[in-house]
Amino acid sequence: ATRVPSASKPSHVTAPPCEDPSADPAGDAPSTPAPAPAEATPATPGVVVAHRELPEALVDRLKVALPDHTAGCDILRKAPCGFEGDLDGDGLRDEVVLVRDDRRQRGIAVLWGKGGSELIGAGRRNLYWKTTEVANVDGTPNDPPGRERVDANITWIEAWDLWPLRRKGGRGYVGRVARSTHRFGAPGAQGDGLMLSSSDAAVVVYRTKHGWTQMHLGF
Repeated sequence: ATRVPSASKPSHVTAPPCEDPSADPAGDAPSTPAPAPAEATPATPGVVVAHRELPEALVDRLKVALPDHTAGCDILRKAPCGFEGDLDGDGLRDEVVLVRDDRRQRGIAVLWGKGGSELIGAGRRNLYWKTTEVANVDGTPNDPPGRERVDANITWIEAWDLWPLRRKGGRGYVGRVARSTHRFGAPGAQGDGLMLSSSDAAVVVYRTKHGWTQMHLGF
């Protein structure tokens, strides 16, 4: 996989949501309408772009898509503020950005290449995601798969990255966690995955045809 730096140059771990069909219908809508880029940009498989500073065009698009939110480039001072990749496997370039709302609740904004946006945290409520785990490195049993509610204010993220989807040998991701490189199988993954970590845990979050899956990485 290739990482391209921008020219302008993850206790409990949470991840992007699926909406719970039993949630309060008065809760937040599952996504916010947003314009697509002037021209939808094809994504290059295996290539992600990291932005320490957001390009002006991306800042403008974020303002239109989520006018009550601002980029949170100061949230993680030693990490990128955003990434570009293909999270849903449609061949178009998606953009993800650290954001906060007007009440300073933190989260992640996803701006889809085909148009539309989605908030993860940053004030969004009544959202759930599927949870699963890779095998624990110490051999202890995994918790069974389930669903968890995403925090409206995601404050625990200490590092993040975008991992390109690997298809050879089964769908999954290769990434560095706990100072070593591992391969993590991710059945049903459609596109690139977000690695989010705190001081003592890490997850990778990826899109399937059923919504978002949060996979704890066993550390």
